[in-house]
Amino acid sequence: MSAALVWLAANCLAVVLLAVVVGAWARSRADVRRRALPGAISLVLGVSLMLVLFRPADIPTGWITVLQEGHSIRNVRQLCGRGAHFGAGFSILTDLLTRSDVTTLAAVVHLNLCLALVNVGLFFLLASAVLPSWWASVAFALGYACNLNTLHAALSELPAMLWTTYFWLGCIAAAVIEDRAHSTLRLRWLALCWLALLAVLAGQLRGELLMVGAPAVALGVAKVLGWETAVWRVARTAGRLLLFLVAGRLWVFLVGVAALAAIECIPWLGTISYGIDGLAPLNLSFLLMPQKLGMYLSAGFI
Repeated sequence: MSAALVWLAANCLAVVLLAVVVGAWARSRADVRRRALPGAISLVLGVSLMLVLFRPADIPTGWITVLQEGHSIRNVRQLCGRGAHFGAGFSILTDLLTRSDVTTLAAVVHLNLCLALVNVGLFFLLASAVLPSWWASVAFALGYACNLNTLHAALSELPAMLWTTYFWLGCIAAAVIEDRAHSTLRLRWLALCWLALLAVLAGQLRGELLMVGAPAVALGVAKVLGWETAVWRVARTAGRLLLFLVAGRLWVFLVGVAALAAIECIPWLGTISYGIDGLAPLNLSFLLMPQKLGMYLSAGFI
């Protein structure tokens, strides 16, 4: 119960930081102000209407898509929303939605549909800030909303829609960190704390998402502290080292390949072995990564 309260408190804090950071940013930028207030009102009204007019019990059974299949007891667990691959955060959320009975899948799909509406709104606001035309932003948002990957994720038992929400909010936090002209140092630090919190919450859904969140937070720290020159220097050094390994002396390349090939001999180390095996040159499973991303994640997150 204490873990559930901490997780709920962390999400509430993320929403509060959203309001504080975007509110402060909007006061210094008229273009953000023109988008933030109407966008927030539209999202709140849209989700509220969906929650009132469209309940979990109204979800047709044919809409529910179980993306992960298993054998034996896993098939039974999927009926109760327990067969998917997700972390403690989403387990807490499913426990709060239902009592882990046969109504769980409908409740999770209902939640994902609501989050899909939020994500489309966030995507539209971000697109309108990047693209020169509102019509282009509408076209891109409609394309995102009607994409089969987005629809599949919205009708599944996976937490794809929730971590996509975290991702879009992280994009907003990163934009505030980047905007030195209109953001004070205190506001940028606050946005960095918000970004770090979003990365942790995403990691609670799937631990491997920290591979995206942790570098983003590290780059945010470098931006705020003015270490960008040092970061670029390290990146260039790493690039030169990689070029030396690949296109340098033949014996260096062979030693590097032998070292990577030796990964196959490393004993099983739990979930971390998936990441280690991906470095092995004789393991071609990484070639399936784009196909797996398209199957399990929403297009916006990809």
